[in-house]
Amino acid sequence: MNHPFLLLIAKICLSAGMVITITLVAEKLSTRFAGVLLGFPLGAGLTFFFTGIEQGPRFAAESAPWSIQGLSATLIFCLFYNLGGKKVKKDSAVSLIIPTIYGLSGFFGTAYFLQYVAQDQLWLRIATVILVFAGVAVFFRLTPSTAIPHKVPTTALILTSRALFAAVVIIIITAMAKTVGSRWSGIFAAFPTTVLPTVWVLHYHYGSQTISALFREIPLGMLAIVVFACSVYVTFPLLGVYCGILISYLVAAVYLFFYEFLLRSPLDNLLSRMN
Repeated sequence: MNHPFLLLIAKICLSAGMVITITLVAEKLSTRFAGVLLGFPLGAGLTFFFTGIEQGPRFAAESAPWSIQGLSATLIFCLFYNLGGKKVKKDSAVSLIIPTIYGLSGFFGTAYFLQYVAQDQLWLRIATVILVFAGVAVFFRLTPSTAIPHKVPTTALILTSRALFAAVVIIIITAMAKTVGSRWSGIFAAFPTTVLPTVWVLHYHYGSQTISALFREIPLGMLAIVVFACSVYVTFPLLGVYCGILISYLVAAVYLFFYEFLLRSPLDNLLSRMN
């Protein structure tokens, strides 16, 4: 069994598990906290792990910083999806189409810009990433959000359908990435394969107004992936793949803990004065 197939199976299982876990957290605990959890780098970690095993730890370390720019496209997806959701007058299964078109347009437009236009301009890529993170974070912090009202009963059928839906998204994106050429496959590698199914599930059950609460925490939650990628860059060449991946996950978890319990409240207070 080769590594690409193992990576696909692992991504399917983890993505399905994350979609189920995050939607349950949103329903049972808090939509806001579910947004924080979306930043945990399970998918990125799998990619770095298998790349390190197959191509060597130094190769995986050198590729890690490039993953950060892909997060910009994901954040633009969230921003455009939210804007598209406001165009929908009535929530239904069909109402998922408009915000999805908005979101995917923003994602592929940003990814194309970073992949082609800004490819040889390091300063432009860095500036784009910083501006997108800061701009989207402030936008969602200042956007009113709605808590989930009446929760859908959790049944085995609902959980299974959510897992299958996440698996289908992974399979479709992986299949498309293999047919579009090497450069566009790099764009597909940054596709929000966990964010999209999670957003669809919550939007379908609870309406577009509840999505803002989920998106509110994603930008700063996704800084965990930035921290994780930086840790991979440092630890993989020094300690190898196995120790490096464990330390990098630990560092990402420490950041999320720090953000949730120490950084979030002061940040909310600061932005509330701006509003």
